[in-house]
Amino acid sequence: MCLRGLLVAPLVLAGCAGGGHAAPKLHGVYRATIRDARHHAVRTIWLDAGTGRFRVRTVFRRITGVGRVQTVTVFDGRTATQQLARSRSIRITGSPQFVADRAGADVVAPVRAKVTGSPLPHGVSIVDFRRLRHASAALFRTSTSTVTGTIRQVAAGRPADAGSAYWLGSVWRGTTPAIASESTGDAGTTYETAYPGLDVTVERAGAAALGCDGAPVHLADGSLATVVVIPISSKGTGQCSSSSDGSSTAVLVMSSDTGPGTLAYVVAADTVISLSGRAVTPESAPAIARALRPV
Repeated sequence: MCLRGLLVAPLVLAGCAGGGHAAPKLHGVYRATIRDARHHAVRTIWLDAGTGRFRVRTVFRRITGVGRVQTVTVFDGRTATQQLARSRSIRITGSPQFVADRAGADVVAPVRAKVTGSPLPHGVSIVDFRRLRHASAALFRTSTSTVTGTIRQVAAGRPADAGSAYWLGSVWRGTTPAIASESTGDAGTTYETAYPGLDVTVERAGAAALGCDGAPVHLADGSLATVVVIPISSKGTGQCSSSSDGSSTAVLVMSSDTGPGTLAYVVAADTVISLSGRAVTPESAPAIARALRPV
C-alpha cells in the first residue's frame, strides 16, 4: 500500500457541554510531536485550535527499498497541499471536511484531544506539547511548489475521468457512499469510494501488478477476477506469496489504526481494487468482491 493512504476520521472542531451550555471556544496555536503506535512515522503537528487549520511534518522510517521519507501537509481551512519534495506537491480540493480528512485530520485529532483534556487514543504518545506564543502567518500557508498530483472530491458513482472504476453501487448493505474521490499523479489515476467501514480504491496495475496467490471470483458484471486476502498485524505489516515462482510481497500499511486487520486486493485484468476497513475480513472479502460493479 502506498504512502497516500491514512485511514481518516472527521475532526470534531466544536462540541456542546451538558446542561445546554456551549463549550468554550478554543483558541491558540499548539505544537506537538506524535510517534505512531507502529513506529513507522514521527509527526510534528501544529494546530490552530480556533480555526481547525493544521500543519503536519511526517518522517516515515523503516520503509524497505525507500528509506527515509518526509512529507509536509498543510490544511488552511479550505484547501490542502502535501509536499513530497521541494518541487513536488499534491493539492487536495473539495468540501472543507473532505479536504481536512484527506489531509490527515485523524493524525491531528490526538493533539486536539490533548488541548481539550480528552483521553488520547490507545497507543498514541505525545511529546513536546506546548502552546506557541507567536505563530508565523506562513505556518498554515499551502505549498506553492509545482503541483504534480491532485486529490479531488467527486460525486459518488460518477464515471472516472480516466480508465475504468468500480464501486458497490449507490446502496451497499443498507448504507450509501460517504464520499468519493479521484486522484492523479505519477502512478496514474486512483478512484476511491468510501462506505461506512469500507474503502474501495481502484487503480491501474501497471508494472506493479500484484503477483500473489488468490481465489477466483466473478464481479457483478461477470468479469473474472482474483481476490488476494492479506492479514495485517498490529504492527501494520502483512505478506502474500506466489506458489508459481516462490516469491513473496511485503505490505506496509500506514494507518492511524493500531489493531490487526485485513486488506484485500481484487485483481481484474489490468485493474487492482483494494478493499480496506473494518468490514473486510478473510470471510467477507470474496462476497464484497462479487458485489463490485463498474461505475
